[in-house]
Amino acid sequence: MGIRTLAVAAILCALAPMSWGKVAVKTVDFPGAIATQAMSVNDRGEIVGFYTNSDASMHGFLFSRGAYTTIDFPGASLTGAMGINNTGQIVGFYSAGSFVQGFYYDGATYTTLQPPGATLSIANGINNYGDVVGYYKTTGIIRHGFEWSNGAYRHINPPGTNDSEVTAINDRGDMVGFYTDSSGEDHGFWLSGQTFQTLDDPDGANTSVWGINNEEITVGYFVRPAGGTTGFASSNGEFVSIFLKGVNYTGAQGINNTGQIVGYYINTDGSVHGFLESIKTR
Repeated sequence: MGIRTLAVAAILCALAPMSWGKVAVKTVDFPGAIATQAMSVNDRGEIVGFYTNSDASMHGFLFSRGAYTTIDFPGASLTGAMGINNTGQIVGFYSAGSFVQGFYYDGATYTTLQPPGATLSIANGINNYGDVVGYYKTTGIIRHGFEWSNGAYRHINPPGTNDSEVTAINDRGDMVGFYTDSSGEDHGFWLSGQTFQTLDDPDGANTSVWGINNEEITVGYFVRPAGGTTGFASSNGEFVSIFLKGVNYTGAQGINNTGQIVGYYINTDGSVHGFLESIKTR
């Protein structure tokens, strides 16, 4: 059990600063779980995500040096791990009652992350300086992005948006995520300082960006016109699709600085699996 190699469809393009070709994709399955989603990978190849057991319980996990470890916030009824950096600091979410809250874990101590006034919060990503990004809600369904740095919270909403989620931050402080417009459609975004750019894959709609590395390569997924989702990697305005042959739903969730991408796919039988894929960077 664990990671096994799959036969995959070719992804095929030359895309600076990346070179693409046929690659081997490995499935990431927590032993005994009925569903696994891989959400983040650091430069040491350590993967975090979450899995579901047959009793419908959800737990976070860490895959490191060929072994899986369960991550459960103390006293929580559910836990999900969303991001990991090179020092092994992990962020995610948990529920110990009626509310979902973000967390930061340094390997010894769990810290709850909840911006002032929030009724829900999720920590999505962390960089190598320990800066954390995510989103929160106060009332209703509107999401607000946040950054937690040196113990202080900062509200993050891309210019002109009111319902957004920050999903990842690189070591330069560049952030990615997605926002929902007034018609209900999602759009990916990249935010660097005061520079904001929409990132929409031209092959579909409802683009969500979930990862960014220090080379400014972003990953995420979009909804195809015929239905289903396809993952993508993007650099310098160019997009390349990431998909598994015969699979209708694929999502790329994270990318590290060595070109490894993690995400999930859903088989035609409804089973959910994580994956690990490598690309070459120049």
